[in-house]
Amino acid sequence: MPLAHYLSGKGEDTLLIEKGDVGGTCVNTGCTPSKTMHEAIRKIHHARHCEYAGYTVERENFDFPELMNHVRKMRDSWREGSIEGIQNAENLTLMRGHGRMENNNTVSLTTSDGNETSHTADFIYINTGGRPNIPDIKGLEDITPLTNLNVFDLTRQPDSLLIIGGGYIGLEFAQMFARIGTKVTVVNQGEKPISREDGDMIEQMQEMLEKEGIIFKHGANPASVSQTSTGLLLTLKSGEKLEAEQLLLAAGRIPNTDQLSLENTDVKIDDKGIIEVDEVLQTDVHHIYAMGEVAGTPQFTHMSYDDYRIIKANIEKPKVRNNLHRTVPYTLFTDPQLASFGLNEKAARQKGMEYKLYEMPMSSVARAAEKNEPFGKIKVLCNPKTEEILGATLIGVDAGEMMTVLQMASSGGITAPQLRDYIFAHPLLAEGFNNLFTS
Repeated sequence: MPLAHYLSGKGEDTLLIEKGDVGGTCVNTGCTPSKTMHEAIRKIHHARHCEYAGYTVERENFDFPELMNHVRKMRDSWREGSIEGIQNAENLTLMRGHGRMENNNTVSLTTSDGNETSHTADFIYINTGGRPNIPDIKGLEDITPLTNLNVFDLTRQPDSLLIIGGGYIGLEFAQMFARIGTKVTVVNQGEKPISREDGDMIEQMQEMLEKEGIIFKHGANPASVSQTSTGLLLTLKSGEKLEAEQLLLAAGRIPNTDQLSLENTDVKIDDKGIIEVDEVLQTDVHHIYAMGEVAGTPQFTHMSYDDYRIIKANIEKPKVRNNLHRTVPYTLFTDPQLASFGLNEKAARQKGMEYKLYEMPMSSVARAAEKNEPFGKIKVLCNPKTEEILGATLIGVDAGEMMTVLQMASSGGITAPQLRDYIFAHPLLAEGFNNLFTS
């Protein structure tokens, strides 16, 4: 959408084709509804656990339908705002339907009523995103599992929930539902959740979630699922049987390229369905570009948005910006958060890199203690000679905001000793870096 507005604003006759809801994954089935739901439940959880402040809240008044109405209203308002922006733009046309490539220059559009039109353009940008990966589990086609596509349409809270997938999406949903009283079991194929993180950080995260009642089944491979009178029965390849009312699939995502008829073009895709592009997101066809998940961009809204910046910059001045060596920051929106950018210890060891490690528990950060949220840890890797920041991983209250301070310092060449002596306002969370880099 930002690219469509940019091109139409330049006077280009721009056609935006959308098969589903305007706004894409983030607005409709990703960040906007999930983080709205997360924040609402976070407030509920902390209100229930404020005995230290001499205040208690009774649980009986919780209204799940009202919570989900709030989530949907937020989602719908952002979607409607996006549509309004398109309608008010000059030179920009929105057409609903399924777009497919007829050849290197022409897109065929099929609407819901079966009408088909062809559209030829000087430039074509493919940004069709991804969808949930549906694992190969016998009987899955006979039930209606939850995914991020339909979970926000729930009107009744499930008493129990099985989540297949121990990655970032799975853990976020696991904590949200557990905090409102759903019995949650995470079925994870790997031996640990969020396996790309450092082992000590994984252990802290799992310990925190287990204390909130979440059950983990690691090294678990689902074999079959069947409907029961009270919900469903999931059988693992080990023979263990797990029962729950609902099943949520969070086993990764796949790119939406399989129905674009790219075989009619000279655009290449790899064996995972990802469109092959160069560092400026250009395909083998010079006037066709791909962005976001379909181009193999890390699956974060902010990285897809940076793809737009690359396209825009190279329209204005060719080869001025590319996707090489860019920083990929991310935040896992559990509570507390896990946030990271750059190198962690696991990656540094795999690359055989030397590093200097600074680490400190969040309990040593005054503001975290004052907020009664001292759980977590800060880890920062630095160049052992120059003290430049190579990367950081944090678990703790507002870890994403703290990580961003370190990310900006790294981008600007600010070193650990400089942060050690930097004057931060007291008592902010960032003030903890004074102590961290003294240790």
